[in-house]
Amino acid sequence: INISSKKTVVFLFFTIILLTGIFVYKDYGLTIDDEYYRKNGFFYKEFITKYIYHLFNLDFVKLDLLSNEIQNNSLRNHPATFEIILAFLSDFLKLNQINEIYNLSHLLNFIIYTISLYLFYKILNKRFKNSYLSILFVIIIFLTPRFFAESFYNSRDIFFFSLFILFLYSAQKYIYKDNIQNILLISFSSALLINAKVLGIIPFILFFI
Repeated sequence: INISSKKTVVFLFFTIILLTGIFVYKDYGLTIDDEYYRKNGFFYKEFITKYIYHLFNLDFVKLDLLSNEIQNNSLRNHPATFEIILAFLSDFLKLNQINEIYNLSHLLNFIIYTISLYLFYKILNKRFKNSYLSILFVIIIFLTPRFFAESFYNSRDIFFFSLFILFLYSAQKYIYKDNIQNILLISFSSALLINAKVLGIIPFILFFI
């Protein structure tokens, strides 16, 4: 089978994965902490917005003060990378209904997870030089029931898992080719990984050693 055919198979495979998630992402519920995480994301979104306006002397822009609900948020010190992205995206799409925001959260989480599965495929294909063996390993992860379900509603562990794959992908690229582009990639992925969970410092230290 030529290279063009392999690329077509890979493209169709990941398209099927993505479409599967798009068709079922509304079928999953929430976790007990989702509301707190959402408030955390909106707190940091407002904070970042106000900081940028202040940094560029855009004080003429009228901004409401942080709401009492967000000011009293007790999770401010918790990681909020995913929730910040969700907050900005919700505003951009003008989503106000809580169910719309959580549906977007499920879809966003699954899209990030799907991208990580593609990166996992690339890691394996680089290592084994076999597209179909690499696809088989991706299928094993994708069809694992708990991974599949939590790829929609678990914005902590699955998001960390996705960032861990990004870290491995960037580490592999750096090992194969030491250049500025790959240094920036490994730096960025390390920062995201450690921010998502403090345990992310362990693979970074191992890589650094």
